[in-house]
Amino acid sequence: MQSSSYFIDDNGGLWESNSYRLRSELNGLASGELFSEYVLKNLGFVRLSQQPKSVAVRFRPETVSRLAFVRLLHWLTDEKPDRVLLSTYTDGSWQHAMIGKNARAFDAVMSHRTRFREQIVPEDAASYDIQWHPDALAGLSSAAGPLRIAKEL
Repeated sequence: MQSSSYFIDDNGGLWESNSYRLRSELNGLASGELFSEYVLKNLGFVRLSQQPKSVAVRFRPETVSRLAFVRLLHWLTDEKPDRVLLSTYTDGSWQHAMIGKNARAFDAVMSHRTRFREQIVPEDAASYDIQWHPDALAGLSSAAGPLRIAKEL
């Protein structure tokens, strides 16, 4: 397997990092690393740089969107990399952690979800999708899978 690089956008969409269409939809914002830094720090994106048995994950906890975060959890669950380099932008600089087991990587990513716990359920929550209807989610297994985690965000 070759190396590949992706962005998870603020709506949970997966894009190749060199996607002209993505840049076009964002009105041609910068290119290369300038583009990557901008969308990670300001637009709530996640970047995945995948190698045969490892992945580098980059995001800014303060701005990462809920949908991008949940998509990242699904991706980690599906791909099960042997090693994860987790880079988070906090306090004005990138902080890095190398994690050897996928379960530990999942836990490390989850430790950055605190921002979501502070959000209040909207007053018009009835108009939102299934995530705001606990009865519809009651049948999910008690396992700590991505859907259960997403429900708890």
